[in-house]
Amino acid sequence: MKRFSASALAAALVVLAPFAAPQGAERKAPQGPPQQPAAAPTPQQREEALWTSVHNRFTLQMDVWFNDGDFPRCIQLLRVMHARDPHDYETVTDLGWMLGNIERKDEELELYRQYRLRYPDDKEAPYPEAEFHFRQRQYEKVIPLLEPVIPKKPHPNSYRMLAHSYDRTGRLEDARRIWLEYLKVNPNDETAKKNLKRVEEKIAEKGRANP
Repeated sequence: MKRFSASALAAALVVLAPFAAPQGAERKAPQGPPQQPAAAPTPQQREEALWTSVHNRFTLQMDVWFNDGDFPRCIQLLRVMHARDPHDYETVTDLGWMLGNIERKDEELELYRQYRLRYPDDKEAPYPEAEFHFRQRQYEKVIPLLEPVIPKKPHPNSYRMLAHSYDRTGRLEDARRIWLEYLKVNPNDETAKKNLKRVEEKIAEKGRANP
């Protein structure tokens, strides 16, 4: 289990303090038959319960700030969440997306790069960095990030992005190879079949032009 550091907890409480929901009047629970006292929670269980409560509150508050356009505060919350669990893919991509929204693209890219380096055995870890370069049309930078994870059968989008990157850099045989690999895993993907056919037509056309 990930440990929730004292510094992360302190940051969480500082951020949330001004937005704590007011407590209503307590009501006594109905009296029932006597029950055996529950076992006291362990420190780890208490910690996990605390983080779950904080995380839920973060999510609610972030929705408010996002709708208000207060992206810096959203980023502040996401950084705390990322410090708590740096392997959480959704938090990493949400944080990166928010950084990109305020034109801090260098920080966005570095976040993705560190994520990939920290988890070299995770077949999905290179994807956020590769997607960043793909959006910038830096296709040559996508290829070395995604090609090594293809044998691990990553998310379908990794195949698609890699095949398109090969296609857009003129490496048609490699594009064809990746589409074929993808169709072994997802043989009913009609769009992929059309992309494969399109690449094969381009290869044939190139062959006719250079007999």
